[in-house]
Amino acid sequence: MKLTRTDQALAVVRQALDAITGRLNEHDANEINTAMSWIAEGLEDTALSEGRVIRIEWGIEDVQSLDCTLTDEEAREVLSAVKQRHDCNIGITWDFIQFYVDDYNAAWGGIKPQNTEGDRS
Repeated sequence: MKLTRTDQALAVVRQALDAITGRLNEHDANEINTAMSWIAEGLEDTALSEGRVIRIEWGIEDVQSLDCTLTDEEAREVLSAVKQRHDCNIGITWDFIQFYVDDYNAAWGGIKPQNTEGDRS
């Protein structure tokens, strides 16, 4: 698998950080991790603006449109399950998200009320 320039750059930075991790205090390590995230976002934004990659996003609002009773944290849990279990050959669809919303609610033993007014528009 060929690494993107972003992946290559981040790998080099991670190797350098791993070499000095034992010498950093927790605050400095957190600051560096934050900076790395910003760098990664910037590189990704550049790749997007240059048309080298595309991105399709699903958010908690999409999950909540299928079940308005879900809190933001619960919707994040559903998105996490969707991300971990989706088939990259098929992608993520409304039906796939609905399956995991239903699965999440079933885990609660039917205690959470179902939303019958989900809007897929």
